[in-house]
Amino acid sequence: MYQTHVSFQRFLTDNFDGQTLTDDTVIYTTTGGWQICYGDLAWFEKHHLTAKNPQKIKVLLKMGDELLDAHASRAFYEQAGADVLAQDRGDHRISDYDDQVGQVVAWVQALS
Repeated sequence: MYQTHVSFQRFLTDNFDGQTLTDDTVIYTTTGGWQICYGDLAWFEKHHLTAKNPQKIKVLLKMGDELLDAHASRAFYEQAGADVLAQDRGDHRISDYDDQVGQVVAWVQALS
């Protein structure tokens, strides 16, 4: 089982080691402006990620993802039985998405 709250706890030790935090303390902000607050960790701890219908899941994963633990994500989806395309380097935003469109279209066409 992938435990999102455990993955995000690294932001605490990296930036707030030993500090007292409130639920609305921002512990990380992505380059796109999305924020993770300390209180979000409790929500993630109560709501574990599951992969329903893994045979319908296609994962395009960048191993250089700066937000997610790409190795844990890969293991979670592969163990669930999902189809995972893990690519070296990259980032969470999949900045080279224009190069990935062909693969994504092929996945969508295979659904019909």
